[in-house]
Amino acid sequence: MFGVVGLWMEPWLTAHYRERLDCSGFRQGEWYSDKTVQWLAANPPDLIMVYREEYTESLWEIAPVFTIPEECSDWREELLVLAAAVGRREQAERWLLLFDERALAVKNKLVVQRARGETFLIEKIVSGKCYVYSNMTSMGGCLIYDVLGLQPPTAVQRNMIEKGLLNIHVPLDDLPDYSADHIFLFLYHSHWPPAECEVLESSVWRGLPAVKNGRVYEPDPNVFYGYDPLAMEKQLDWLEENGPVTFRLNFRHLSAWTNFLPS
Repeated sequence: MFGVVGLWMEPWLTAHYRERLDCSGFRQGEWYSDKTVQWLAANPPDLIMVYREEYTESLWEIAPVFTIPEECSDWREELLVLAAAVGRREQAERWLLLFDERALAVKNKLVVQRARGETFLIEKIVSGKCYVYSNMTSMGGCLIYDVLGLQPPTAVQRNMIEKGLLNIHVPLDDLPDYSADHIFLFLYHSHWPPAECEVLESSVWRGLPAVKNGRVYEPDPNVFYGYDPLAMEKQLDWLEENGPVTFRLNFRHLSAWTNFLPS
């Protein structure tokens, strides 16, 4: 967004930026390991950004290291800190203004749902286990709850947001305690398909109000995983086209599991 090319990016990010920036310096990397340090030493960047101090000692031998301050209170502050580190603070402030204008337009389209006090749950299913997310950094939480002001279920507010928890594992039998009018569902398919199928075909799942009323939405988990500027923009795009703004049921990626819907 600010003309700075990272050495590592997810494939969907690479596809977007290749048309807009010179990505000749980009290489696809892997998660942090000894191989990562070796690879960085062979391909030194201009700046390395890290979240944890323990990584910095070996990395300083390769390039300048910027440790993201732990006291950053939210995604906006973190964005401005990162932008300042690469000399793009002004661009970041301008982007935030434009983003807020667009987010307000989407928020206004959701005025009916907000006025009615309708609730929204963010749920991820991995290997047959259900995880619920709060208003923090992953799975669109900061956009859905903080930026758009959509209301979480009481249990999410009490057990997660007020305690500063990113996510929690919720046993299937306890899922009704987190019941909501709308569900943003993220399916991470395992090598054992019945694991997801067991959840989606269960009477507990079928009995959830959002499922019975056709208000379950399946965003792209790659896009909704993070909270960088491009991810936030793409998340807004998706919400306008497929989410509760249009009240369209979006199970394009669930064709194999359509029999879980209540009859």
